[in-house]
Amino acid sequence: MSSSADVVSKNLIEIFGCVPDYDTYTDPEAIRCSEDAYRVALALLAKSWGDQLLEIIEQPPSPLTSREVHTLDALIGKVSAVINQLNDLDRARTLGPHGRRHTALGECDATILKAVEETARRMQQISGPRNINLWLKDNAAPVYRRLRRLGEDIARRNQVLRARRHPWRDDSPSLGNRL
Repeated sequence: MSSSADVVSKNLIEIFGCVPDYDTYTDPEAIRCSEDAYRVALALLAKSWGDQLLEIIEQPPSPLTSREVHTLDALIGKVSAVINQLNDLDRARTLGPHGRRHTALGECDATILKAVEETARRMQQISGPRNINLWLKDNAAPVYRRLRRLGEDIARRNQVLRARRHPWRDDSPSLGNRL
């Protein structure tokens, strides 16, 4: 049987292997294939976090207070929001030659991967010898913030993939610095 750390490590390795090569994003089929692999790898890791949190709530008898259950529910809600963002890309425009959108997507991926690594590191601590109550006290707020930021970063990445231009770095006063 695999440990939680083994599953997370396997998922992280798979995610790193699926980071898209934006030079191939000139073909709609290449975009679909790359995006599907990347998003599925990210979603599987997020799902494992949600499953891990649900298992804590469902363990009988629950030594958790109602506040701790509420905190776990909030974390599960954020995991669900991340998965929803991963499922939100209905279309992606092809990219032209290497330019601002390539750079923007690379920046988005860097922040997404940083958030994924930090969240995975904190989530691995649940399966350690620490009491869940202590884990919640030390990690619930940072994990919640990371998950919220991860959802925002994925939404930003979706926006770049849909756009003809990089919308929040455009010099137009009507579009510039929207995010």
